[in-house]
Amino acid sequence: MKNSSGSKIMGKSPGFFLGSMLALLLLAGCYQKEEGCLDIHAVNFNVAADKPCADCCTYPKLSVKLEHKAILPDTLLPFRYDSLYYVAAYPGVKFRFHRLRYYLSDIRLVRSGATGQVMDSVTLYLPQSPGDTVPVRVVNDFILADRDFLKASTLGTWEGDGSFDRLEFTIGVEDPFRYTDPAKAPAGHPLRAPADGYNWEAGTGYISNFMRYSTAAQPQDTLQVPITTPVPVSLTLDPPLEIKPGYNIQLTLYLNYLAWLEGLDLSTATPAQIEQQYANQAANAFYLIEVKFN
Repeated sequence: MKNSSGSKIMGKSPGFFLGSMLALLLLAGCYQKEEGCLDIHAVNFNVAADKPCADCCTYPKLSVKLEHKAILPDTLLPFRYDSLYYVAAYPGVKFRFHRLRYYLSDIRLVRSGATGQVMDSVTLYLPQSPGDTVPVRVVNDFILADRDFLKASTLGTWEGDGSFDRLEFTIGVEDPFRYTDPAKAPAGHPLRAPADGYNWEAGTGYISNFMRYSTAAQPQDTLQVPITTPVPVSLTLDPPLEIKPGYNIQLTLYLNYLAWLEGLDLSTATPAQIEQQYANQAANAFYLIEVKFN
């Protein structure tokens, strides 16, 4: 009997399969692997890449921003050089800061068994004999800070991720590096301090914190306190800071400048008393830490 439905069953010939295989091989031969950064810790990590590039990875950098504040009882104010302040123990002794300029260095995040820090370095020159210096390489994480410096300071390439429970740094420049020659620091570097500036003095080296102030009772009597001793600071982070791999980091530190002088009667305090109280109170000035990623 004949099939009266009018339909016809079609089969695929061997030539069809051979052609398909040839087409696939040609496509595979034309495929170009995408080149890119395959390091997950890099800022430009490329999840779509399947071929590593040569020296193309860009790694996270650390920047630090300071928020300058003055905290009076129940009042939070922006810190300004044209304002009168007082410390809680002596509300009748009003004073005005004319200048506060200081260094931060050796900045690192710490947890048990691990440290996150800047990896870039800079060459400084230590005095070795009269008229002679010797080069030394140190971590390049120096910040020259002042209420008038409002931009974040970009330091260098950062290494370290995960959860950190302490922030540690030094106010000032640690020995022996505070005696290095400022004229030989790289142009534009925070340590390229002028000889007649606030933060370097012949025979003393870098000044950790230069303080100039006057009291309201004697506004014409401006007092200078060059604090020479570097002060280590260790701050507990609660909750811990979680540092993500592959992102630039901006740390923002909030300072209450009045905390540095808490407990002092500035109408009678000597420079030695101010320096000692400052060293005791240094960590108390930092009351908030924020982190941003980009």
